[in-house]
Amino acid sequence: MYLRHFGLSQSPFSATPDTQFFLELNNAGFLFRELIQTVNQSDSFVAVIGEPGIGKSTLYRKLLKALQCHKSRYAVLGLAHPPLNESILYAAIGQALAVQRKPSATFRDRVIKALECLAANDKRVVLLIDEAQAMPEKALGALHSLSEHRYQGRNLLQITLFAQQELNSLLARPRLHFLRERMTATHVLHPIDEEKILQYVNLRLQKCDRQGESLFSEKAITLLARASGGVPRLINLLAHKGMMLAFAEGVDFVDDGHMNAAIKDTVSANHSAKHYSKHSKDSWLNRMKAIVSSSSAT
Repeated sequence: MYLRHFGLSQSPFSATPDTQFFLELNNAGFLFRELIQTVNQSDSFVAVIGEPGIGKSTLYRKLLKALQCHKSRYAVLGLAHPPLNESILYAAIGQALAVQRKPSATFRDRVIKALECLAANDKRVVLLIDEAQAMPEKALGALHSLSEHRYQGRNLLQITLFAQQELNSLLARPRLHFLRERMTATHVLHPIDEEKILQYVNLRLQKCDRQGESLFSEKAITLLARASGGVPRLINLLAHKGMMLAFAEGVDFVDDGHMNAAIKDTVSANHSAKHYSKHSKDSWLNRMKAIVSSSSAT
């Protein structure tokens, strides 16, 4: 919508996780390198925990793509949607390993045999599961059981879970204490520091071929940093809304007025609800409506 207006080749603040925008401005870069090292250990069962929108799915995709580039060393199984029971877990792994169903043996045994064959050929099988907090207890129990299988002293699977904080609550249940004790590490993905928000915004704009002066005013960035709390998804949403309003008004930059309106229109960013009204006359939605109405009238 506003790409040509701002001289952009693509949308810089899309809500869809995209590894081309993987930026090492929080601890994501450190965790990426740590996870690469971890999968090369003999026993790896780790979790990456973070709040919604913090960048877990982008890190998941970054790790998945990096390991897939080394097919001779790794067999990588990426589950973007968590398995909801044992059957789905084994079916997903079996499909990725091209295991055929035959009546001569159970499918589960055939999957484990396929994993053993890969281990015998010195391949590390890496299982990555996104949104793992949605896995029921039985599915987590099945994952634990699978993680216990070994070949010549090495685990058949190197497992990394990407999950929201709810996973910690699940693992705190007495029935899952065995899984909590089985995990070798738990990492927390942090928000971006407030002083790095301008760098985050400009780097994403540069990746979309933005040239020239800064697109956001200093005051707009200050508001964006405080309202977003350093959560990338929220930064992207507010920046996108601010740009839409600036584009609709025909101006070349996003000022504090545009950003303030975007914040007021976004419940998750509006930390001072008693001071801001979503339906106030200067809200983002009402300003957009006024611009559309004015354009229609002319």
